Amino acid sequence: MHPSPLVKKGDHSSFLTNSSNALVISPMSQFMAASNQLSLVRQELNYGIMGLVDSVPANYSVDFIVYYSNRGINQAMTNWGKFLLSLYQKNLFRRQFDTTLSYMGYWTDNGAYYYYNPEKGKNYETTILDVMDYINRENISFQYIQYDSWWYDKGHVNGTLTWTPTADAIPDGFGYLANKTQLPFSCHNRFWDNQTSYAQYNGGKYLFISDQDSGLAIPDDNQFWIDLFNMTQHWGPFIMYEQDWLHKETDENQIVLTDLDIGRKWLTGMGKAAATFGLVSIQYCSAYSKHILQSLEIPAVTQ
Repeated sequence: MHPSPLVKKGDHSSFLTNSSNALVISPMSQFMAASNQLSLVRQELNYGIMGLVDSVPANYSVDFIVYYSNRGINQAMTNWGKFLLSLYQKNLFRRQFDTTLSYMGYWTDNGAYYYYNPEKGKNYETTILDVMDYINRENISFQYIQYDSWWYDKGHVNGTLTWTPTADAIPDGFGYLANKTQLPFSCHNRFWDNQTSYAQYNGGKYLFISDQDSGLAIPDDNQFWIDLFNMTQHWGPFIMYEQDWLHKETDENQIVLTDLDIGRKWLTGMGKAAATFGLVSIQYCSAYSKHILQSLEIPAVTQ
C-alpha cells in the first residue's frame, strides 16, 4: 500500500499507512536553510536547500533524517523528536525551571480582555495595577505576568521600532510595575520594522538588513541581542522573551530566503544572548517547523 501524507508543514513530513507503519522525514542540520517541495502531480517529495539561495560555498552540507516506526504516527513523531534532542544534547533543564511553563500566569495576549483595550480613561500601567489588585483580593495564584505588543512603538508596516515601553502605555516603566506587582514578567516582541531606531542606517548602533519591498528588517549583529537582553535586566525580574511573528520575519525578509546562514545566525544570536543572563527563556510564536527544529541548537528556547 502506498503511504499517504498525513502531515506536511514547513520542512518536515510525516506519512502513515493503515497498518501503522509511519515515516518522519526532516532536516537533521542547517534547519533554517533546508527546505522541501511536494509535487502531488509527479508524486515526488524533494529535499534540499532553499530554492532562492544565491550561492552555496564549497563543502557546504545539509543532513536529513528518515525515521521509521511500526507503532503508528504518535510513536514515530515522539521517537524522532527524542533522537534529535539526544543528537543535539538538548535537555529539559531549562524547561524545568521555566516559571511560565510550570505556573499559571496573567496574559494580555490576543484574546485577552485587555489586549489593546485598557480601562476607559486609564493607561495600561494603571490598568495592570487595577487587575493585580483584583487578583490579590480574589487570591488567584498567578505567578507571572505577560505584557503583549501594546507597550512598544511600531513603524510604517506595524513592526517594532524601539523595544521600550512608551510613555502612554507604561509611563513609569517596567521597574515600577514589577515593584508594585511583585511578580516576574514576560515581554512580547514582533517582527522588526525597517525604520527601527536600532539600525545603523537609521542612526542606530547595530547592523540590520533592511528589506525595501516588505518594509521589514532583520538584525545581523550579535551585540544587538546582548544589549537588548542586558536592558531587560534593568527592568526587573524579566523571565521570558516571546518572539512572535516568526513566519512573517522569515517570509518577508528576502535575505532569510536567499542566504544560507542569516536565518540561523538571527535565532542563535538571540538564544545565546538570552542564555548569558541566567534562566531567561525564549518562546517561539507563529513558528514554522524550521524554527522549532532550529531550537535544538538553542537551549534558551523552552517553548
